[in-house]
Amino acid sequence: RIAQDEGVRALWRGTGLSLTMAAPMVGIYLPLYDVILRSFEEKQHMQEPYAPLLAGTVARSIAVYCTSPIELMKVRVQAFMTPQVNDGCSTKSLRQLWRGVGATLWRDVPFSGIYWALVEPMRRQLTPIGGPTSEIEVLKANALSGAASGALAAGITTPFDVAKTRMQLYPSKTKFKTFCVMKDVVLHQGFGGLFKGWSARSAKAIPACAIVLSSYEMIKFFPFFDS
Repeated sequence: RIAQDEGVRALWRGTGLSLTMAAPMVGIYLPLYDVILRSFEEKQHMQEPYAPLLAGTVARSIAVYCTSPIELMKVRVQAFMTPQVNDGCSTKSLRQLWRGVGATLWRDVPFSGIYWALVEPMRRQLTPIGGPTSEIEVLKANALSGAASGALAAGITTPFDVAKTRMQLYPSKTKFKTFCVMKDVVLHQGFGGLFKGWSARSAKAIPACAIVLSSYEMIKFFPFFDS
């Protein structure tokens, strides 16, 4: 329907902002996760699933705060074709750039915790004993574990994505907190309203998580990163 009404190019609306957000998000999130995970395992002697769960939540929280203004603009560009943010550099207008960050944290932090708690044991099972010996083995283990874990985590956290999107698209109608917005959705649309779009969200997470995780781990696998 989008392609018919607005043209095929509309399906890629907001791609520029998505790419702008992806670089700092992944650049902060994944290396920071590795550092925190190693610290939990070596210094705190923390085991699975607690170490990856906590490392994922901390790393994602920091990354979300750093990229929240770009996420806000992306959502509005995709919905309205224009960012629709206030001009000016006042403190109030600058704070509006982080509108919905609380709901984003409620969405991304549980997502990240669930995701890494599933990824680590899953890819260990898919990796040969003694570690991978080729790029294909790295690709297979990380792509499969990333896709499966991402799809499940995305589906579970859909209610927070619904609240975040409403808060960012309709600020005048959603002046309340995340759970108040979710309560309003349930009152007007029923419990199923909280999971609207879960299939699209999970479908997006499958290739996104598979590509990002496998690419990152394959780069780490190359010999010149050993030093």
